[in-house]
Amino acid sequence: MRLPTPLRLISLYGQSLDPPSGDVLKDEGIRTCLKNAHPVWVAGWNEIVQAYPEGWTGTGEDIRFDVTRKLRLLPHSKNCWGSMVTAAMSDGVLEFKRPWELRRMTDPISHSRLTPVLRRTGLL
Repeated sequence: MRLPTPLRLISLYGQSLDPPSGDVLKDEGIRTCLKNAHPVWVAGWNEIVQAYPEGWTGTGEDIRFDVTRKLRLLPHSKNCWGSMVTAAMSDGVLEFKRPWELRRMTDPISHSRLTPVLRRTGLL
């Protein structure tokens, strides 16, 4: 019996597991989510996060609570929250606080998962 090598691993769906293609699919999903998001919601999210002072620290969940409270508008998909955080990190507006700090989420639907703490940079 031959053991699978990283290049020969097969998923349950019969496709090879290729980590780079996973990143490509993730990025495609983020782009799709942002493309389909309501422009008013995206603009409001950006305005709120960019108004955070440099050095602000919090979690994606903190941003979700703040944006929901201020905009009183939800995105078309729950995946948009993570997509917006990822996009803001790609743009340099947010970054992971170092050393790595994790906090427990407080929303009951999050089941007390650990989430990374983010820091607001000085970029706009």
